Amino acid sequence: MGVSDPLSVIALRSKPRVILLDPSLRISFVDWSAMLTLLRFCDDPSKPMEYLPERLAVPVREAVAQWQDGETGDVILEPMPEVVLRITPITGVAGTYVALFVEERARRDDVREAIKRFLLTRREAEVLTLILQGRSGAEIASELGIAQSTVGDHFKKLIHKTDAKNRTDMIARVLGWMDRNQTA
Repeated sequence: MGVSDPLSVIALRSKPRVILLDPSLRISFVDWSAMLTLLRFCDDPSKPMEYLPERLAVPVREAVAQWQDGETGDVILEPMPEVVLRITPITGVAGTYVALFVEERARRDDVREAIKRFLLTRREAEVLTLILQGRSGAEIASELGIAQSTVGDHFKKLIHKTDAKNRTDMIARVLGWMDRNQTA
């Protein structure tokens, strides 16, 4: 399967890249593709990386301070023209961690364009975003706090609005690889 194959491109563009930071903002986990992004911010990429480069650490500290002040929601950081970082708190049994999701600007723009082109509601756009990240119906339901049958309803609306035949066809249309008049 080559990179020109639509399913391969979708897989490459939709894989979430994540960096997890402990409460002291020390790197707890980073996947290899997110590490490649981090290295672009380092003064000396040959040194082992225990903490975020300062250029990223400052806005992450500011986001954590906002959450401690009671503000909620993700913080979006755009450190490079082609990269967007979505910073969000993750609370679990082991405490609160900070997750940085590394997103390609092109994928974020794809969803913005799809909202306009297909007249999507806010919830349909949220479901579409999670579909583009490769999430299953159950994962989408859990993340959005809705029933899996409701996710199915939104999915059916997305299929109808994009005039697609199936999930792959819908994604191809959203990403602009196929217009409404072409068949899969």
